[in-house]
Amino acid sequence: MKITKLTTLAAVTVSSLMLSACMSSPMHMDRSHDANTNMGHSGQAMTMKNLVQVAQSNPDFSILVEAVAAAGLVDTLATTPNLTVFAPTNQAFSNLLNELGMTKSQLLANPALLQQVLTYHVVPATVYSSQVKPGMVKTVQGTNFSITNDGKIRDSKGRVANLVKTDVKASNGVIHVIDKVLLP
Repeated sequence: MKITKLTTLAAVTVSSLMLSACMSSPMHMDRSHDANTNMGHSGQAMTMKNLVQVAQSNPDFSILVEAVAAAGLVDTLATTPNLTVFAPTNQAFSNLLNELGMTKSQLLANPALLQQVLTYHVVPATVYSSQVKPGMVKTVQGTNFSITNDGKIRDSKGRVANLVKTDVKASNGVIHVIDKVLLP
């Protein structure tokens, strides 16, 4: 499978979609979770890290963090409230690079492609694992992926990702760790 270069127009469109999609959501947000604070052992509220900081603190997301930076999405993912990120591990990125016959440098050199792929991993609502139901899920990128009856994620190419870890809280949303990079 070959991925063609995206045009500058696609990059602008994706950025616009990301900002506008954050304003409406096809999924219900869980307002019972306070995403801005976490209670410490002393009962005092501690400020949580944002989505980018959480990813930066996990060495298994180093390629994802590099890709987010190369795509110019750091500020958006750090400051936009109520996002759910399906975060691929380093192994997931390595598998994708092998599948596509690309190097990491080639992937990181294509910000338009990265924006398209990375925003496909973001849902414009805070969705915890207890809220996930089978069906289509609209992404910030503008297209859908599906949740199967057995809780797996199927991308538009028919590729299936497994949830490795769920409900990693951040101040502006939640991360679910997956074992495959999703392709729109």
